[in-house]
Amino acid sequence: CIYKKTLYQEREHLLAHKMFGSLSQNPWWNGNGLSDFIIATNGFDRYKLIENKVKKSKIVTIGNPEYQLIYKNLKNKNNLKKKIINKYQFNPEKKLIIAAVPQWYEQGMVSLDDHLNEIKFYCDSLSNTQENILLSLHPRQIFEDYNHFQKGNMKISKTPLSSIISCGDRFVSGISSTIIWSTLIGIPTVVYDPFKINKNTFIKFKTVKICQTKKGFSENISSFKLNKKSITEDWKFLERHKVMRGDLSSKYNDLLSNFL
Repeated sequence: CIYKKTLYQEREHLLAHKMFGSLSQNPWWNGNGLSDFIIATNGFDRYKLIENKVKKSKIVTIGNPEYQLIYKNLKNKNNLKKKIINKYQFNPEKKLIIAAVPQWYEQGMVSLDDHLNEIKFYCDSLSNTQENILLSLHPRQIFEDYNHFQKGNMKISKTPLSSIISCGDRFVSGISSTIIWSTLIGIPTVVYDPFKINKNTFIKFKTVKICQTKKGFSENISSFKLNKKSITEDWKFLERHKVMRGDLSSKYNDLLSNFL
């Protein structure tokens, strides 16, 4: 709760936890306190929990609503892709690249000038592939700030990323948790990380190519390919069979029923 002389909990809450014996041994990670269960969204979350000393016996891997939507759309990929092609007047003979616009500036990591310079390179590199490019903005990003990038083969999606990512042939982004979405789908994922934000977070993923140079990014947008072994390894690591299928409400009901 205290890090570098900074208190990260309200004093009243901290005192109450201390008095009632519920103060976590490691407050930086859920599951190190008195809880009986800790829900992991996927196998990667499970791995990080164990790495931070959470007991394996406490962890239950279930998934989340986004995974259910992604899996549902994946089963209807061809029809949904056709709708996107028609909606944005894309070339049906070209591949569809879904690209999440990095939030370096919005997350307070870099100056606006540095952000826009890299975003221009990011979008230019995507456009140069000559494929259909559908950009996705995070809710905190303002459409008007990026509208000028819409031209030719590049459009900005009017629907959330979780509703369109299953239709993509490739996924491109900055460092983001949505990388897990594309990995669960099983499509090539290329990440641009010019500010070297990645701290080996996704080092275990075989289907993700992280590029920290302009040359590396430009070369891998179209050329990075997957093989069945890599996909299988990532799916096993993420526990895809648990998180992508089944009704989420039923999973929680079963968990609570067993507990009660």
